[in-house]
Amino acid sequence: MDSLNRLLPRSSGTLEICKRAGIEHGMFVGTSYPYIWTMDLCATLAWLPDEHQQCALISVKPLSSEQYTGDIDPIARGPEKLEVERLYALELGIPYFVADRSIYPGPLLGQLEWLSVASVLRPSHPASKALNPFLQKFGPELQALSPNEWKRLLQLDFGLVTEVADTVVQHILWHQFVDVDLSKNVNLDAVPKRGGRGLRNAIRENLRGAK
Repeated sequence: MDSLNRLLPRSSGTLEICKRAGIEHGMFVGTSYPYIWTMDLCATLAWLPDEHQQCALISVKPLSSEQYTGDIDPIARGPEKLEVERLYALELGIPYFVADRSIYPGPLLGQLEWLSVASVLRPSHPASKALNPFLQKFGPELQALSPNEWKRLLQLDFGLVTEVADTVVQHILWHQFVDVDLSKNVNLDAVPKRGGRGLRNAIRENLRGAK
């Protein structure tokens, strides 16, 4: 993402965008301080060739709920918020779309920060050096073992310290080298349930359809 970030232009910010669009920005309750606008998800389309890789801003909403299928509650200001987010992404020149929470369930979003720290491993990192030999030796067996058992094997067979072994486990989960359903909170002591690769494919198709 660092290289992609350097290519993005600076945004004028949500205060200015709201002003131009005639939309009230919103304040922290009981104050005159504007609240900090956040986006649900910024996803890198990493499966594309390097020259076509880009990020997409995603607003995750329960689109199948009555809030979005019936009359919109004007107090919630949902449409106004989505419009500001759309204008923000437009100004940056990156894709933006609204996605249903069924494709991006809460536990998945909640685990992204924990897993993403190990999404990329530098070649010189001890975890990177151990990853392929570990997968070659134990790959077929890992689906029937818990992530904490993966960690134990990394420590016993490869001599990794706890922190490095944890990084390898996170990297495996993030990249789905073992099929693990990340739509539910991962129990590191339990044999993982399959479904993560199917979810990953669904998200990719969702992103492709939004471009």
